[in-house]
Amino acid sequence: MDLRKFYLENVSQQEYYYNFYDVVESVNKTYNIFEGIQETHNYKFLVDNIDDAIEKFKYLCQPENESHNNEDRCWFYLLLFYFNKCGYIIEEFPRVIEHPPTDSFDFVNKEIRNKLIAEGKDDNGTVRYKELRN
Repeated sequence: MDLRKFYLENVSQQEYYYNFYDVVESVNKTYNIFEGIQETHNYKFLVDNIDDAIEKFKYLCQPENESHNNEDRCWFYLLLFYFNKCGYIIEEFPRVIEHPPTDSFDFVNKEIRNKLIAEGKDDNGTVRYKELRN
């Protein structure tokens, strides 16, 4: 399944996910001062099934992947849009699928970390790498 195509064909201007339309629509484009906007990338957003999508989302949320470039940001929003359309909920973060943050970095680095601190899984305010990965 092509998640980008699914998003572009199914998102409506009235829903919250439309806030990410520019990120998704222009992910393969870059601005060149001499040429203007050009299609310079050919990122693909393909998943085989829901399990594949879940694994990709887990991968994006790992601490070593916290640098969310344009491709990763697009993956983040496309996966959440897909999960939302399929009726999924993340028990630990019930609002993230319904209403993702405008910056994917906020979820991966702030919300997950803050939840672990609230659960007492920190060491004097420091969340260890192992806890973040779990």
